[in-house]
Amino acid sequence: MKKSFITLVLIFNQAYANELSFGKLQGSITQDIAACVLQEAYKHLNYKVNFVELKGQSSFVRANEGKYDGETSRIRDIENRVENLIRITTPIYEIKGTFYSSSSKIKKSFDLKFIEKYKIAIYEGSVFSVEYTKIHPNILVLSSYEAVMNVIANGRADIGILPYATASELKQKMKLKHIMSLGEPFRKYPLYHYLHKKNAKLVPKIESILSKMYQKGRIKEIYKEFLRLNVKEKYISKNYCP
Repeated sequence: MKKSFITLVLIFNQAYANELSFGKLQGSITQDIAACVLQEAYKHLNYKVNFVELKGQSSFVRANEGKYDGETSRIRDIENRVENLIRITTPIYEIKGTFYSSSSKIKKSFDLKFIEKYKIAIYEGSVFSVEYTKIHPNILVLSSYEAVMNVIANGRADIGILPYATASELKQKMKLKHIMSLGEPFRKYPLYHYLHKKNAKLVPKIESILSKMYQKGRIKEIYKEFLRLNVKEKYISKNYCP
């Protein structure tokens, strides 16, 4: 009987040990897709993963402090601020930075060469948007991507910067069909997963798994299936993973 009790305790402790928590930017479908990729990847290592959604840049700041086991995904521009996070070199997703507007006049005349004449709305938690506009003279910084969509819908800003996938989701969810993209994405940003250095032993293991998923096309499959079920066939749930 005593032996059985010890066995149960060991099994419980093992299950508890195989659990990780990652910081995650709130309100971004790109982060939801990245979370789905990680959920599947860590399952191969017998790890359950949890995601803690936070606004702005709080998620990677707290991950860097060791409050979480790492950051779900971010672009490389954060690396000068996160000395305790280790980047997994295989990209797990890609942000397509895109300009949006509700003005048909801007749609017709938009020219990137004259971008400085527009008032641009960005989400404070979006590192790529903050970096792209850091020398722009007229920026409206907001607390969410939904807020960005609202201000360009009501004309408080001329243009908004959003990831293509997130804008596609929000246009449908918020019924803002009159908001238009201003051409093709202006830049593509690979997203990388980060582990806190306390989990350094996991780096080569998760690197190997994500690399195989990438090479076999599994990451792209997750991306396409997620968008099909969560955006193209009406918004179901951001928590759905294919």
